[in-house]
Amino acid sequence: MKHRVLKILRNLLFLLSIPLMLTAFVFASKQSNEVKCNHISVHIHNPDLTFIHNDDVMDIVQKTDFILHQTPANEIKLNTIEEHLVHNEWIEDANAYVDVKGDLYIDVYQRRPVLRVIEKNVGDAGYFLDHNAQTIELNEKYITRLPVATVPIIGQESLLQEVRTNLVTLAEFIQHDTFWNAAIGQIDVMDDGEIQLVSVFTNHTIRLGNTKDLDDKLERLRVFFKEGMTTVQWDLYDEIDVRFAGQVIGRNTHGKILAINPYDKKPQTTKPVASNNTLNTPKPKQNDTKNNTAIAVKKPDAQPKVIDNKINKSQKQTTPNNNATQIKKETKKVETQSSHINKNKK
Repeated sequence: MKHRVLKILRNLLFLLSIPLMLTAFVFASKQSNEVKCNHISVHIHNPDLTFIHNDDVMDIVQKTDFILHQTPANEIKLNTIEEHLVHNEWIEDANAYVDVKGDLYIDVYQRRPVLRVIEKNVGDAGYFLDHNAQTIELNEKYITRLPVATVPIIGQESLLQEVRTNLVTLAEFIQHDTFWNAAIGQIDVMDDGEIQLVSVFTNHTIRLGNTKDLDDKLERLRVFFKEGMTTVQWDLYDEIDVRFAGQVIGRNTHGKILAINPYDKKPQTTKPVASNNTLNTPKPKQNDTKNNTAIAVKKPDAQPKVIDNKINKSQKQTTPNNNATQIKKETKKVETQSSHINKNKK
């Protein structure tokens, strides 16, 4: 009997609690509708980038008909706030939500540039590319060291997007490698889309082609810089090609002479033309010259032998005297040096 009474009482209490629970729920809902948003918290997840600041986010939020301290928490258009934020060219993603107190929280993710692009014959302004190969307008608030690429004006959109994708792949590879980040000074894109590199180590133009097998191409180039430069006189070449598998090719495109060919014929020198006065002058006989002495012949009946003999006699006379004088000088020099040595010994 007692158990039955207790069971009935328990059921009655449960039935009476249902209206109380409904009343509390309605009251809480009414209170939440009357809660105003009195606080906004903005969190920028990559603060090292300086494209967006908290004030910029607040300006964007206020354009969505949101008024701080006046807009009820349940009337805040969270999707509209997120859409306005993502439409900003420097914001990649944004999340907005409201807590039980009615405070608004906003998370912002900035777009991170990986490359600066300068179009040829246009100017040095250019634009940035992010990791999705999407353009970012240059911003004076953001100053950092990034790889620089010069590109031609490409009218075909598909080719332009392919070039941008290759550039982003190359730029991210360079940034994550300390060696290449210090070694590559600039990236150049040719009219046909071929990628060339400019090294800060040498004056070579490095033909990379595209980013296919990029790891292998740059590894061969790394080995060349560390080992090949010391084995071959590479300064004779102005172009290095790593487009082909397993090869590092050096080219001399400026026409510089790399070596002297020993089989090249020496250029023939033109002989001087004799003057009219000496055209009819007879040549001296071969046995009339001694000691390779040149003889000037003035008359046909002159005797070059006599002139040659005189020269030879004078040479014979002066040669001994000259030799003796030279020997005396050398002897005197030696004696002087020996006397100085003896004095030093004493």
